Amino acid sequence: MKWAPVLVTAIFFVTGSTSVGAASEFVAANKQRVVPASIEGAQMEVFSTAGAAGPQYFCAAGDYAVRRLEAGNSDRLVVVKGEAPSESRPRFRSVFFSVVPWQGERGGNSSINVQVDRPGEEMSVVVARKFCPPRFKRRF
Repeated sequence: MKWAPVLVTAIFFVTGSTSVGAASEFVAANKQRVVPASIEGAQMEVFSTAGAAGPQYFCAAGDYAVRRLEAGNSDRLVVVKGEAPSESRPRFRSVFFSVVPWQGERGGNSSINVQVDRPGEEMSVVVARKFCPPRFKRRF
């Protein structure tokens, strides 16, 4: 039975890779998972990880916006639905974001707010990605 572990591994690999959800899932620089949104007005759903807060959600949304949606650095990430239990994955919490093209100067408060509990919170893509860990670390 020396082939049994290989067979089990092969079956797991094949069945895991054919899942529709797994094919569209994106893993951000901070290891949070992002999928295309399932609610109107949003473009992505960012799932929580242990200890995740506003900066982690914005990092994942910014990374997804640039790498999958080809958003520009000055485009805005807007919270469409604040942190709540996920509608698509039981036992997870998530935040829905949308990407809005930059429309010139932004009025009002110029401070950076990284809360994700209220719809309407926003941040530029480039600032959101500043919360991400570096992709490559020097090893010397």
